[in-house]
Amino acid sequence: MVGGATNPRSYATRKRSMRISSITARDVHGTLRFDSKFHLSRQNPFLEVLRSNKWPMQSIGDAFGKENIWTGNIFSRVYAPSPEHGKPLLVPYDLFRYVPWSDKTLSRSQVSQFERLEMKRGWLFIVCSGRNLGPVTIADTFCEQFTMSHDMVRIAVEPSDELFYLAAFLSTAHGQATIRTDMNGSVIDHTDANKIAALRYPMVDEDLRSFCATNFRKGFEKRERARLLLAETKEMFLRLFGLENAEDEFRPEEKARRFTLNRSHITDRFDAEPQAPRYSTWRERILASGGCRLSEIADVQRPANRYKTSYVEDERYGVKMMGGRHVSQYRPIALRLMSLTAFKNPSAFRLNTGMTLLTADGRAEENLADCALVTNDRQGWAASGHVHRVVPKPGVHPGLVYLACATGPVQAQLKSLATGSVVDALSESDVSSVIVPYGSSSAAIEIGKAAQTAWELFAAATSAEDEAISALEAVL
Repeated sequence: MVGGATNPRSYATRKRSMRISSITARDVHGTLRFDSKFHLSRQNPFLEVLRSNKWPMQSIGDAFGKENIWTGNIFSRVYAPSPEHGKPLLVPYDLFRYVPWSDKTLSRSQVSQFERLEMKRGWLFIVCSGRNLGPVTIADTFCEQFTMSHDMVRIAVEPSDELFYLAAFLSTAHGQATIRTDMNGSVIDHTDANKIAALRYPMVDEDLRSFCATNFRKGFEKRERARLLLAETKEMFLRLFGLENAEDEFRPEEKARRFTLNRSHITDRFDAEPQAPRYSTWRERILASGGCRLSEIADVQRPANRYKTSYVEDERYGVKMMGGRHVSQYRPIALRLMSLTAFKNPSAFRLNTGMTLLTADGRAEENLADCALVTNDRQGWAASGHVHRVVPKPGVHPGLVYLACATGPVQAQLKSLATGSVVDALSESDVSSVIVPYGSSSAAIEIGKAAQTAWELFAAATSAEDEAISALEAVL
């Protein structure tokens, strides 16, 4: 008999939450696995449905070739001083961001498997380690400017209907259960290329396979267009204010990391980072280009009251609740439903179209100050107190507020203002105080509209994929 407690509380509570199953010597033979997690995962109802012989099954290795399914080897991460000597390195969950980015450039000359780590359009990537092992995505043209660490399994083939159908299946609850069946690891869950190649997936009827493939291809292409459009729009926005190459023109003393301040210049902060010449120079340049404080074009809000965490499984009784890391993810990983009874004032946590969300805490070198524009797909969702809501003032275009927060010079200011001895954090006053580029000319408005169009494309991409996932789960 094997069992696994799902919650380390009192013995009585653990006993009620135990999952118990019996195994025989036959179950152990051939696997040599004695851990309860492995055997309990095989009792998953989703897997029992797939074992019902309702549909023909095919292994991923047979469909795409075992030689095309692989991970990189563990490697020493040697970083280059500038992008011309390599490509930025992503880690797995970076690939699920609306706009992947990294400030660490992997050296082309110092990493022997550099070419193997480069990303190619159409490759399918599966997270193969970690607590939330299993999410799936397909790299697009925008992703080709990056390298990916060894922590993802690649299915390195050209995009095809077969690949998009596989991506649709693996994105369902049944597909995720399949990936997580043969995990190993005593502390961190792992799977590998051989296990992925051996996974079998159902070949449902041809019309449904075609529908799923078409929708996932549509979602892939829309997200690709959105990423490229948003990158182009940010460049146009900086160019409009003459800021696209401003830092290249900074004098050496304006980039200095060692500097002297007079006591009269210190007002409310004693830490060094916000006082660095780089940020004061950025503020001067942005103001000279016609910029202003963020508080002049938007209100920065964050729920003042807390809630008692109470998760539910049924959407009728809960609301999708985003944390700080979810802000930047086009398909939030490990998203939970918070009970409506958890809030004294649910409207304070609800999201509205046109808001720009900004991560309030995290690592300054990673996800702190991540930005996303709320569109119709997340209208009515909720976000925790770890997320700032930047709400445009009347007459201010939402796309311009998003661009004002998301451009490089403003992100640099925001990250410099982080406080906290363990976790970096931004207060409402910090966010409101940053100097941002802003204009109300017709050219600026057009750029703002382009940014909003990009975010609407992101929403349409997710919607197309959700239709395929729902159709597939309905028959599974």
